[in-house]
Amino acid sequence: MKYAVGNIMQMIDKVSAIVITTNGFTKSNGEAVMGRGIAEQFKNMCPELPRILGSKLIQHGNNVHFLKQMGKTRIYSFPVKAEGMKLEKPEQKELIVSHARYKFSVGMYVPGFALKADVAIIERSLKQLAQVHVQDGLSSVIIPIVGCGAGELSFNGDGIHDLMMEHLNEHFYCMSFRKDDFLK
Repeated sequence: MKYAVGNIMQMIDKVSAIVITTNGFTKSNGEAVMGRGIAEQFKNMCPELPRILGSKLIQHGNNVHFLKQMGKTRIYSFPVKAEGMKLEKPEQKELIVSHARYKFSVGMYVPGFALKADVAIIERSLKQLAQVHVQDGLSSVIIPIVGCGAGELSFNGDGIHDLMMEHLNEHFYCMSFRKDDFLK
């Protein structure tokens, strides 16, 4: 894996694939929630993506999925969060993103978009993405720093860097707006 600094949105039509970090939650209308980060940016550009991703989640689970072709670039989902969980113990509140903790109490269902990113889900997604890279013949793949924005993990402190280095080869470019994002 290599590092790149820049705007992922400007890489459309310049690379073979771009990865969007996602959660596994679907609304009652069947649409996925894509409310923050790169997912929100792509949703704003392609309003049909929540419906497409929601359909994939319902039919095939919270996995890496091809979503859409944009010019020469294929767009894939990359799960970093679960579908959701029932909050059974007070200490599980630590699994909820900091800005939403106050909304949930023991006994409530917490949707995936309100959870922190999950390292086990990220590792599973990295393995799936590595397989997709080979199966689909992707020559260059842009991936954000997974789970470290709205997912509230630390790139270095939570082992995300090491997992990405372990599972992604030289065809993958981990991209962020700022160089110092790779130091957190």
